[in-house]
Amino acid sequence: MEWSGQSDERDPGQPVRVVTSRRPRIILLDDVTVVYPGGVVALSLVSATFVAGDFTVLLGPSGSGKSTLLRCLNGMVQPTSGQVAVEGFPNVKDGRILRQHRRRTAMIFQQHQLLIRQSALDNVLIGRLGYHSSLRTLFPLPKREIAIGIECLERVGLLHKAMERVDKLSGGEQQRVGIARALAQKPQIILADEPIASLDPASATGILGLLRDVCKENDISAIVSLHQVEMAKKFADRIIGLSSGRIVFLGGRDELTDNILNTIYHNASARNAVPSGSPTETHGNSFPGLAVSQP
Repeated sequence: MEWSGQSDERDPGQPVRVVTSRRPRIILLDDVTVVYPGGVVALSLVSATFVAGDFTVLLGPSGSGKSTLLRCLNGMVQPTSGQVAVEGFPNVKDGRILRQHRRRTAMIFQQHQLLIRQSALDNVLIGRLGYHSSLRTLFPLPKREIAIGIECLERVGLLHKAMERVDKLSGGEQQRVGIARALAQKPQIILADEPIASLDPASATGILGLLRDVCKENDISAIVSLHQVEMAKKFADRIIGLSSGRIVFLGGRDELTDNILNTIYHNASARNAVPSGSPTETHGNSFPGLAVSQP
């Protein structure tokens, strides 16, 4: 696979769609396939380009492969076949390089993944641990790190809750802590896996709007999995529609027609997809010298 100044985005069985972008590409997937034990196909020949500064939504029903795709992007899942290329890292399968990639790639989870008996500030400061050795993390973090945590809590509107235990916060407030923790990591990329699935509509809109705002303000690329169509239409710069482990749509939110939605949400039984309850599913500027690792 070669890098060029154009984005080569393909839908399976469709002609190549070439999109020229002046912004650098940060991640490229080329014919990525993931097959879990037992022959379950989670992703099949997925090719996509993720461009710096975009707020990209992965849209699809449960079992469509959204979570698996996100986990491929930060190395939590390795492709069975195909290639994943990351700007600046020639071989993300190397342990040291993978840690560097993950340090600049923050995750936000559906169930928040917070230490509920700890304060909001303590949880946010977890985002700074990747910048210190294991030995150093056994001791209190320096004041400059605490200042970063306080700044991030202030940005999400929770400075007044900094010392409050997380289990005393509402669901929406807990997700704000999750966003603040991701910001504290000083990432270039944020991956969010169904971040509003457990929230009421009003809280969901507020959280997704906040996430988009902080990403745009800090030039962070966001890749967010959702199943709510209206939220995708409201906030996404670009939408990738997934059905049964394949990309069936890739385009802007204004291009998302009823026919395309029907393909995304009613074609799921046509192929083997990740079943509900599965462990993981519950091309811009060139990159000089970038070598793509083979799985």
